[in-house]
Amino acid sequence: MTIPHLPSTLFAQSVLLGAGNLGAAGRRHHYDGVDLGPLVAWLLIAAVTIAGVCGTIHVAGRILRHWRYNSPGSLFFGLCRVHRLKFGSRRLLKQIARLNRLSDPGRLFTEPGWLDPTRLRGPLRTRAAETDALRRRLFAE
Repeated sequence: MTIPHLPSTLFAQSVLLGAGNLGAAGRRHHYDGVDLGPLVAWLLIAAVTIAGVCGTIHVAGRILRHWRYNSPGSLFFGLCRVHRLKFGSRRLLKQIARLNRLSDPGRLFTEPGWLDPTRLRGPLRTRAAETDALRRRLFAE
């Protein structure tokens, strides 16, 4: 739909003022025989859609930012990064945390008892030497 020769001020007034007149029968704005009611309706729908998308992006960003700085998983990965642990060491720590049912795997960095090779059970017993080396590295024994 094109609107020929429409001055910008008249267009702005019809957009701003037309929203209140959309529901009123017979009170639509016309310019040279063009009905502006549907145009104003589409502009309002577009504005509401854009506002909804922006609001969703904002809320999702806040949730991700909160998780990034306030979750146990984030703390664990941050501690692994500070200690420059490679993938194998991170995986071993996660397995030890899962085996001991720790809700916060970051406790492995503050409580050396969890990394005691004699406490390992099941398939992790074969990795006792690696666990002991990791424990000495993290706690500088």
